[in-house]
Amino acid sequence: ANHPKEIGELAAIAEPDYGIITNIGKAHLEGFGGLEGVIKTKKELYDFVQETEGKVFVNAQDELLMNLSAGIERILYNDELSSFELSVINAIPTLNVAIKGKSGDDELKTQLAGEYNAINLAVALEVGDYFDVPYSDMKSALEAYEPSNNRSQIVKTEKNTVVLDAYNANPASMAVAIANFKNLPDKNKVLMLGAMKEMGAYSKAEHQNLVDLVDVDDFTEKYLVGEEFKVLDTKPESINFFSNTEDLKTYLNQKTISGSTVLVKGSRSMKMETLIDFL
Repeated sequence: ANHPKEIGELAAIAEPDYGIITNIGKAHLEGFGGLEGVIKTKKELYDFVQETEGKVFVNAQDELLMNLSAGIERILYNDELSSFELSVINAIPTLNVAIKGKSGDDELKTQLAGEYNAINLAVALEVGDYFDVPYSDMKSALEAYEPSNNRSQIVKTEKNTVVLDAYNANPASMAVAIANFKNLPDKNKVLMLGAMKEMGAYSKAEHQNLVDLVDVDDFTEKYLVGEEFKVLDTKPESINFFSNTEDLKTYLNQKTISGSTVLVKGSRSMKMETLIDFL
């Protein structure tokens, strides 16, 4: 969805008995008219499930989702009463979590990049448990899952290690991806970030926030791609700006990046994943 009423229309077609909203952030602001529009549209799923007397799975630690789901029959996860309690062991190079649950204590080793995926594991386990999926089957499936859709991937090229999260981007997902990348112990860390589309009137402010966020010494090199960066008031010399992905490819044809860990992320239309061939 990127406009109001689209989730409600889809719910009316699919008639779900259960619903999950994993999070609500600043995405597609142009079509939604702002964050309030995002919240209202996402809530259309809750509204349908409530009207049809269904149930929703809700992150107990997300105050917004808890408020929006008030009055609906819900199954909570990320809560002391949940079927599983998860804690991050490490997220380097991939996410490992400790689990306390009905089957006792265990460790789950995933192929996912990013500590932020722990909450996705939590809801997956809670849903599976609710529908009586054996824990051993859930563990096997989650550990075997190898991301291949430009989300939370780790790609080893001949020259570099690439954290590929280029399916899409918004201010919230950019922030958590950069924070996770900053925490990696690798010495040579390179950022290649594409513009965030569909920001509407919020575009300039959000792209300036992104520039300010990466204008730190934690990264060896920084590349920002997109026309949205051209209009900004502050463009530090430590950041390399390119109008489009093709211009960056031309640059990379002449400059070799090797022995580095590279975060590649951007909105879908930026096609940042096409940079892999040059890394």
